[in-house]
Amino acid sequence: SAGVIQEDSPINPNCEYWANRVVVPLDFRPTGSVCPAGSVEQRVVGTDSIVAAFSSWQTALCRQAGTAYSLTTSADQLAREQLLNGQAQMAITPRPLTAQSLPDTVDPDQLAETDLVYAPVAVSGVAIAFLQVTNGQVQTDMNLSPRLIAKLLTQSYALESGLYHYTVDMVSGPWRTNPWRLSQDPEFKALNPGAIGWKGETIILTGPNASDAIAQLWAYVQADDKARAFLAGDPDNVLPGDEGNSGMTLNPYYLPKGHPDARVPAIYEGVARSSLGGQDVPTLLPTRVGGVVQWREVGLTYDDGTPKCLCDAEVSTFPKAEETLLPQQLVYGVEQPRYDILQARPYAANVEAAARMLFRADSGSKATWDQSKANGPGLPTGGYISDGLAPQTDVFLNGYTDLASAARYRLSTASLQVPNTPGVYVDGNEAGMSAALAAQTSTTVAGVTVTDPATLPATAYPLTSVLYAAVNLSTTDEAARERYADLIEYAVTDGQVPGHSIGELPEGYLPLTDDLREQALAAVEEIRAYVPDDEPTPTSTQKASSPAPVAAAGAAATAADGGTVVPATGTGGVSGGVDVESDKAPQTGYVQDAVTSGTTTPGTAPAAAGVLGGTLLTGLAGAVAGPFLLRRRGALR
Repeated sequence: SAGVIQEDSPINPNCEYWANRVVVPLDFRPTGSVCPAGSVEQRVVGTDSIVAAFSSWQTALCRQAGTAYSLTTSADQLAREQLLNGQAQMAITPRPLTAQSLPDTVDPDQLAETDLVYAPVAVSGVAIAFLQVTNGQVQTDMNLSPRLIAKLLTQSYALESGLYHYTVDMVSGPWRTNPWRLSQDPEFKALNPGAIGWKGETIILTGPNASDAIAQLWAYVQADDKARAFLAGDPDNVLPGDEGNSGMTLNPYYLPKGHPDARVPAIYEGVARSSLGGQDVPTLLPTRVGGVVQWREVGLTYDDGTPKCLCDAEVSTFPKAEETLLPQQLVYGVEQPRYDILQARPYAANVEAAARMLFRADSGSKATWDQSKANGPGLPTGGYISDGLAPQTDVFLNGYTDLASAARYRLSTASLQVPNTPGVYVDGNEAGMSAALAAQTSTTVAGVTVTDPATLPATAYPLTSVLYAAVNLSTTDEAARERYADLIEYAVTDGQVPGHSIGELPEGYLPLTDDLREQALAAVEEIRAYVPDDEPTPTSTQKASSPAPVAAAGAAATAADGGTVVPATGTGGVSGGVDVESDKAPQTGYVQDAVTSGTTTPGTAPAAAGVLGGTLLTGLAGAVAGPFLLRRRGALR
């Protein structure tokens, strides 16, 4: 009111300020168990791009149908092979199982004799996400060309390759003149005129597992003539329109073996004067004979030793081929080992972990020597520690992740140049993904399509994928088929409603089109109507999967193969927000549950009963066998 001045508290004697308060209601999602103990568990394997959607559907299905669905992610090809050999009964995959994709150890007749059905369940995509802050100002726009991405993926910038950390006068090579970082590259500056003062960048990549999405990113790069020429060894300033570039060349470790530039100096450990204290210290130096530098051949090869060019090879991983050890000079008077590229630029376990690292401005590098680091009782001190988080006021990090994880952590994503079309860029938004969905390429499996970046229109986002639920009808019983049908039916109906509530489609996915939904529902009917010639019955090799304990609500863990595990019990629930103080995922509970290489078909009995029965049998076996084992050990003395 007039004449009343608020100086300290919002409460004045007349309560006018309190009367005009704004109420913001807060509520919290449950963090306890959402599936009752003893719920039937149904296991699913597949791509990590489905994790965000699956964790949302999983919780809703547990409440509605009482089935505890678990998801274990792994390399896509491994998931498909597990589907074929019976280790899994349902896999979520961007590509189908084909005879051409099978390893030599698998008989193609096995695939021909297996009844598989595919149902589209989600439309996803991957991206190059980034965190860019200059003098406290957040930048949200960045354009990347296929060639710029090729430079990032091959550690060709000076600060990304160990070769450039050696003294400048050590030796010369075509790679010595490469720009120090992405933001100093004339090509990047031309595409991003406002990128002034950006520094400190690196790229976070997932691995070492292969994935179809990674293969799609490489296919996008290879669809561009200039990127392909760079990967083949050409400087970036020799093609028409590139006259203003620096002449940057590919990191020699990523060239095909046998290329004239696929060589590095032959190194030996000698002694040189330290640039810090002036003492003579162990130093990596080039081998010289008669004053002439000796070179060592490097480069990529296939398993049979033939040269491998990233310009045209089928690549589904992010190789870290750099072999240079760092630092060049060791610290005087201490026992200090050197580190390799995997320590300086480690892999992120999965796309969600990559997004989390970006959000925290954490490259994961452990290349800072700390002489006081404790290594255990009786051991000398000293070791490498984390480089720490980049300052939030001045940071530039890039990372490969999926659109759902980028949305969850509110990361910006790069606009991608259309191959061979300079100046035309497309985003991973609804319009770009819809255009890609309308221009899919058929596969040899009816009803399954893929995105071919080389054939897309200029409006289509090239890293879009349709994710399919593939069910092996030949290895499932009627009850399992019904539960998988329930999962697919929910995923393509209620699960396609965009939103943040439990059971809805999270941000970063595109809802299925009507045609895809009808295709999926037809697959559901096929699954339910399937009648095998010989209905499989449970055998001694089939066992129930017990609900694994969850470390903490919202906690994250990684399977032994680098995949993610969403526990069937749903104990962690689905929680909102981002935990910036820890390495824990914000959305769902994860547990350690690696996919093994055995042949056991996962059962569907109540999990708690399986645990109890297995424990009793194990205890009984131990009680019976114990005396004999002890007696045998005594006889061997």
